[in-house]
Amino acid sequence: MPKRAAKVEGFTLIELMIAVAILVILLVVAVPSLQSFIQENKQKVTRDLLANSLMVAQQEAIRSNLSTYVCPTSSGTSCEAAWGANIGWLVFRDDDRNATLSDPSQIIASYPKSKAAKINFSATGSSSPLLRFFPTGHALAGVLTVCAPSNDYQDQRISVTRMGRIEYAAPSNNYCP
Repeated sequence: MPKRAAKVEGFTLIELMIAVAILVILLVVAVPSLQSFIQENKQKVTRDLLANSLMVAQQEAIRSNLSTYVCPTSSGTSCEAAWGANIGWLVFRDDDRNATLSDPSQIIASYPKSKAAKINFSATGSSSPLLRFFPTGHALAGVLTVCAPSNDYQDQRISVTRMGRIEYAAPSNNYCP
């Protein structure tokens, strides 16, 4: 009886090359989308942390019956003159009612520098970088914008009304200056 040849199982070189080519094409398509997803999430996390700190400031103003402020910071212990890139923020209670951070014990919360985004603040009728919450819960109206790093992304915005309402505003299609 003739011997049967053993059946060899496995992949040929051509089959492996086709599989690798398909994998490379999938990676080329997926990696830019993943980077976009990561950047957008960084922006949204910064926006959410900022909105949370605004709510903390408002609640502290009502609780303590003193004005509280949210201001830009690079050190975490003092306020800066303007919002911008690589700037964090802090929430402080104005114990001595002079609208300045006089003592580090007034700091309620301090948030690290936001490496993900630049933050802009525009207040209605004021050029001050301070966002104030009054003891009644009302606020100095304004819009905080978490800027996109390029025109490829939408800016994330938080609106604060005079009545103290904190809400996400519609994303802006304009790139922050």
